[in-house]
Amino acid sequence: MQSVYSVYGSKLHLILPDDFAEAYNRAHEKFMKANPVSVDLSKSTVLVSVDMTQEERDAFNKFAALLNHLIEVNGGAMAYMTEKDCLSDFLVKVEGD
Repeated sequence: MQSVYSVYGSKLHLILPDDFAEAYNRAHEKFMKANPVSVDLSKSTVLVSVDMTQEERDAFNKFAALLNHLIEVNGGAMAYMTEKDCLSDFLVKVEGD
């Protein structure tokens, strides 16, 4: 099943498979809880020390790559995704079952 998700509660909405969005959100929560010292998301990598399933790691890396590509295409930033525009740390389902 697919649903519409808001990226971090911002105006950017994407149609994503529900299992992908749920795996990303689980991975992101684990990533935040691990509070790593440094990570380079431009390489779409997650610190190996963060305990994730392969499905969660894949979703996290694929979404990071997508978001980085969108930022690149938009000249290095996205005006509608400032810190004040992002009301959540997760993908928020806005439409679908």
